[in-house]
Amino acid sequence: YQCTAVCDHCRFKCTTDSAPVIDFDMAMRCVSELKKLNNLDHVVLLGGEPGLFSDLTHALTSAVRQLGIAARIETNASYAVSVERAYDFLHPLYALDASVMFSLDAFHEDFIPLDRIRNAMQVSYAEDGQYCLEMAYLDASRREHPRDQRTDALLTELKQQLPNCSPSKIYQGNVLFNGRAAAKLAPLVSAGRGLPEDRC
Repeated sequence: YQCTAVCDHCRFKCTTDSAPVIDFDMAMRCVSELKKLNNLDHVVLLGGEPGLFSDLTHALTSAVRQLGIAARIETNASYAVSVERAYDFLHPLYALDASVMFSLDAFHEDFIPLDRIRNAMQVSYAEDGQYCLEMAYLDASRREHPRDQRTDALLTELKQQLPNCSPSKIYQGNVLFNGRAAAKLAPLVSAGRGLPEDRC
């Protein structure tokens, strides 16, 4: 769970501190067993931030794809300080026909400038890669909180900067209130709403 960010909404409590990294052989034993026992057909590599461990991310993606299993990498694009650096991380993934999901929201913005997402999307578009955006909201249906409004503004700004680079899909949903998010964000959502009436 080592990451380049410490987002309030992180359900994994990721940290910028050094943290253990999954062992390649153990991961592939798990993938192989799941394929054999449950016909596993899709693996998602996430973290923390997979871009911190590009060699491992590329190796795992390659091994997963060799087993005929689809692969998606979820990333905050912190590595994309330039188009060239974005290419170095993303090109090997797209060459393996993996898909990539970029995080875009006000929570990540505190740590990851928008230009990193822009650089990554430019490379993805040029590579004809399969990529999408994931956007977290405190309340995706109402979007009244300043953080939710800022998330929408980030998407608008990105679309203006890259009018031809629309991702295949944009996933917009509520923060999952577990991990760090439960402690940090639940009070923001509950403020002024009274007791919930729906079944928990």
